Amino acid sequence: MTATLLAFAGVAGAGAIPPDADGALDALNNSPRHGEWVDITEGRAASARWGDSVRAWVSYPERATRAPVVIVIHEIFGLTDWVRSVADQFAAEGFIAIAPDLLSGLGPDGGGTPSDRQQAVALVRALRVEDTTRRLSSVARYGLSLPAANGRFGAVGFCWGGSTTFNFGELLT
Repeated sequence: MTATLLAFAGVAGAGAIPPDADGALDALNNSPRHGEWVDITEGRAASARWGDSVRAWVSYPERATRAPVVIVIHEIFGLTDWVRSVADQFAAEGFIAIAPDLLSGLGPDGGGTPSDRQQAVALVRALRVEDTTRRLSSVARYGLSLPAANGRFGAVGFCWGGSTTFNFGELLT
C-alpha cells in the first residue's frame, strides 16, 4: 500500500474550519453531505480483547468525480462529534473522509469510545502501536476499495492521533 501526500492548498473552499466541540453535533446534523457509520472488518482479531471490526464514520464529498481518501485519526478522547465534524469538513473540501473509532470493541459492553473522557483517555493510553496500525491499514484498504475513491489516500491526526499518524506513515513508506 502506498500513501500519497495530499496537498490542501488551492482546494475549493480551503480555509474553512470545522466548528468547535460545542457546535460539532449541530454542524453534523445540518451538513448537506452524506455521512454514515460503517463497520470495517479487519479479517482477524489480534487478541481476545479486540473485536475483528472497526466502527468508523464516513463523510462523502459532493462531487461527480472520484475522490482521494483521508483517514481522520481521533485525539486521546476517542472518536467524538468534533472529530466527526472534522471529517465532514474534509468532505466539504472534496475528500472521502473516514474517522475510525480505534477504541472499537474496547469500550463499555464491547462498544467503542466511552462517554466518560477519563475512561477514554485510559483506553487510548493502553493501545498498542501494532494494533492501531493494523486497524488503520484495514481502514485504508476499505477506503481505497470504495467505488468513489480515486486510489489516493492520506491520514491526519489530532493530539494523540497526530503521533499515531506519524507511526502509521512510517510503516507505509
